[in-house]
Amino acid sequence: LGNLSLPESTHALVDGLDDADALVRAACLRALNQSQAASALLDIAATLSDPEPDVRFEAVSALSALAGYPYGLMLYLAPLLDDKSTKVSTRAAACLLRINPEHDKAKKHLRHTAIFGDVEARQHAIIALGDWGDVEAFEFLANELKDRTILPAVQRIILVSLTRIDALRSMPYLVDSLRSEPLVLESTVGLLAGIGAPALEPVLAALRDDDKVDGALLALERLPVPPAGTLLDFARMAVSRAAEYDGLMRGVQLAAGNARAELGRSDAMSLLAESLRSKSNAHGIRALHAIGLLGDRNAMNTAVEHLQTRDMSQRANVIEALESISAKWRDVLQPLMHLWEDDHAAHVDVNWDGLLNDGDEWIRECAAFAKTFGEKQMDSITTLSLMDRILFFKRVPLFAALSPSDLKQVAAIAEEALFPDGEVIAHQGEQGDAMFVIVSGDVRVCIETDGVEAEVARRTTGEYVGELAIINREPRIATLIASGDVRALCIDQKSFEGLIRERPEVSLVIIQVLTKRLKEAMAKK
Repeated sequence: LGNLSLPESTHALVDGLDDADALVRAACLRALNQSQAASALLDIAATLSDPEPDVRFEAVSALSALAGYPYGLMLYLAPLLDDKSTKVSTRAAACLLRINPEHDKAKKHLRHTAIFGDVEARQHAIIALGDWGDVEAFEFLANELKDRTILPAVQRIILVSLTRIDALRSMPYLVDSLRSEPLVLESTVGLLAGIGAPALEPVLAALRDDDKVDGALLALERLPVPPAGTLLDFARMAVSRAAEYDGLMRGVQLAAGNARAELGRSDAMSLLAESLRSKSNAHGIRALHAIGLLGDRNAMNTAVEHLQTRDMSQRANVIEALESISAKWRDVLQPLMHLWEDDHAAHVDVNWDGLLNDGDEWIRECAAFAKTFGEKQMDSITTLSLMDRILFFKRVPLFAALSPSDLKQVAAIAEEALFPDGEVIAHQGEQGDAMFVIVSGDVRVCIETDGVEAEVARRTTGEYVGELAIINREPRIATLIASGDVRALCIDQKSFEGLIRERPEVSLVIIQVLTKRLKEAMAKK
């Protein structure tokens, strides 16, 4: 009906404003706005007192669009600055500021809500500032981006509002956000794509910033085709960096093999080698993405996706396919293909000086840990260092598929706990909020039936207990009791669920564990 500029449609929509369903009332207001039904202004104004915030919000939007006398409109909107719903009050403030940019109360309301409101209120205020569209609003929002503790959801809305106010002026802030996490990055890439050709040069410049490279390559996929020379230079540099890290990795691999007799040191060297391999692969994949921008982007993206698999036979097929996909730029990628096809360990010494001074902080940490491993003895009550936790998690089947950088995230959220012999770690029937990965000691898994407690399983070092309760949010099905002194790493429910969402392969492992434990439980019956 909103698409029909007919008196009959207006009458029907006005009648709909009395519907018992708030969704219908809100839809009628949107349709009246869309059909420019100025004759319904009084009916629309009457809905400003509707009990539902969404209806009042649509009423404010419709009135501000249809009213022919802006200063008369202010009389209707000003009281709504005190509306209990920030969605409504911030919308009213934006409309008032479009009428009178010096409306002091509206300005203060938006600024205060944007800074001190809860997340949802802040988002409403930021959207309203974007609707206002004034230079003053732009400067206020740009200043808010300086807060390094800003929530991703809020950062994303600020970038959207900045782009709405002044797309070209927003570009430096968008380019800076190419270093952001996925939620913000996805939105940033879309905003840059909307700007189009003017965004091409600053995004290309971001290829020189290691923190922004991956985001810049994503953005370039949705921008006009860049100059070939710039991308080829970047690809050559990325291939060179891949070769550097590959050489470092091969030397460490050889040293790791020689250290197998030393308990723990080999694991530390292997972690360093795997981190170097990941770094080399990352640079190589960046080179492929850059070359893909000059040709068949979809084919190259598919090849890169399959190249990241752990299936070596599939990787070999992809490497062969790359020869044809990137035939025009074979001279650039040929050294990369040789690296991935040649998997033997180089007979070179470990370049400790290069590793300890590498530009990547994680590589430096791994190198320092591997080089000094065993120099400090850890007694039984000293807390595990972050690197010790990473090595430990790497040996736990649940986390074995994770990359070193992901293992670092898991290790960082895990809390260490000590349980003396006989202490109950968790009670059957209580709400589970943590899982426990056993670092040392044994844990008895006991189930009470008809007042009789029986041990149904025993878990030891490298195994984990309690994962069922934090997956299904139901009471624990067993009591967990320390058998001897037990040291465990605890991961709480919220962190665990975040891990599963971000790492699908962990979900697969968990399903396999659940199946195995279900069989164990059935066998006990």
